[in-house]
Amino acid sequence: MIWLVALPLVWWAAALTADAITPGADIFTMLDRLAEKLNHPLKIHYSPYTAKTILVSTLLYGMAVGIFY
Repeated sequence: MIWLVALPLVWWAAALTADAITPGADIFTMLDRLAEKLNHPLKIHYSPYTAKTILVSTLLYGMAVGIFY
């Protein structure tokens, strides 16, 4: 159950990543926007990609924990 402690951090990173996604942009543009978002890590805005990104990140984190154990 100790792995649940890091879940809010995963959700925060997913929400920050979802805020950096723009339609039609390539991966380098998204990484530049994510670097800008990391300068102000608590300014997270809801976007249409937020729920999907949090869900996928939670599933990936769960798979990583499952592989570890």
